This record gives sequence, C-alpha cells and structure tokens, in this order.
Amino acid sequence: MSCLYCGGDEKLGTEHLIPRTRGGRDIPENVFQACRKCNASKNARLPSEWRNDLPPKVYALERRALKLHPPITPREKEGKQTAIRLSNSLVERIDKIAEHMSQAGHTVTRSEVIRLFVTRGVEQEEQKKR
Repeated sequence: MSCLYCGGDEKLGTEHLIPRTRGGRDIPENVFQACRKCNASKNARLPSEWRNDLPPKVYALERRALKLHPPITPREKEGKQTAIRLSNSLVERIDKIAEHMSQAGHTVTRSEVIRLFVTRGVEQEEQKKR
C-alpha cells in the first residue's frame, strides 16, 4: 500500500477523496490510503482544490466519486447546521412550554403544542387581514 497522492508508504491512514465534512461517504469509490502529511495538508478539500500536480489517476478517481455524490459546499453545510440549530432550539422551546403547561395541570404533547401555535398563528393572520 502507498499514499494515493505522493506514493509514500509511511504512516498511512484512511483518506476520503470527497471529505466527510462535505458529504463524502464511506464507500469504496471514495476511501483510499494516504500518508498523514498529505491527509493533513489536503484537509477538507477536494484533491483538485488542494493541488494541481497530482497523478492523473487521482483526478479520474475524484471525477468518478463526484458523479456518485456531489460534495456539499461550505454554504450548504452552514445552512444545514443552522437549520439543525434552529430545529433543536424550537424543540427545546416546545418542550419548555409543554413542561410549563403540565406544571399548571394540563398534560400536553409536543404535537399538541405545535398545533396550538399553528392555530393561533393562522387566527392572527386572519385578524390582520380584516
């Protein structure tokens, strides 16, 4: 075994052509061996974003991997992370409301709290139209 990028054989490890942080999966077309130095230098970039002097087979493997699953751009990744944070924040708020209502003697589920807010939101929109 040797490094996909430099051909060296010291301190080899698993390398993803399309980084996992950008949507790369653990499939044979995306996982190869690379030395620590190349792996650390490449970081979360595609080989073509990292260097333009790699062996031609690397770029061919990259093209094949990209056809199977295009990478997530940094903007898409940031959007997904923001959506997850907002979703988690919303769930926490809903849970706090449900807990507060149960302390007041009303047993409610998350879906009932959501339904209550949706109904109120629709009612408020209708009042604004009048």
